[in-house]
Amino acid sequence: MKHNQPGFRGIFLLMVVFLTIVAPMAAQSGAKSGDAPPKEEFPGDIDVALYAVGSLSASNLYLSYLVLGTVADSYSQGIYTEEVAASLTNEAMFMNTNAQRALEQLLSRGRLAAEDAAAVQRIAQTYSTLTKEAEALILFINDKENTGEEFQTYRREAWQQISTLLGLDSSGDSTASASEEASDSPAAQSSAPEPETTEDTGSTP
Repeated sequence: MKHNQPGFRGIFLLMVVFLTIVAPMAAQSGAKSGDAPPKEEFPGDIDVALYAVGSLSASNLYLSYLVLGTVADSYSQGIYTEEVAASLTNEAMFMNTNAQRALEQLLSRGRLAAEDAAAVQRIAQTYSTLTKEAEALILFINDKENTGEEFQTYRREAWQQISTLLGLDSSGDSTASASEEASDSPAAQSSAPEPETTEDTGSTP
């Protein structure tokens, strides 16, 4: 996977988004300007917490995408059994759904500025796409006639959304090149046949 140089700043930009999201909400917490902060709080605490939230959100989206792709490829190659592949996929789907719901609850409060709300909405939408990708993978695992095309559609859509959020190179799939996707993905119905060999008779053409 290729990284654009500005892409490494994408994660930190996402952290800043969360910083701007929570700051207006903190102002509405009801604390008076003259109140002394609790002893356990000191300047910089909120920044650290928000950086952690932003970093975890960014890494969770990226790693969830990698997990689903790895499960799909490992199952299609016979490395994972149906039971193992389905279990891992359901676990990833459960965690992504919970994360999406938490973000939607944040949006439902209506306390975010328009730009901040749009950023959170994009993250929630990416979780939704990952959930659809996982659902399509379950269908592929449970149905031997399923070609995996729906899974590949959501896989590409999820990567486009994640790469946009994090500033990564979106020119291709992060887990497989075009040729690898054609041979190793669930969409591949069988491995490529071995080339035919001819017996060497020792004669010259």
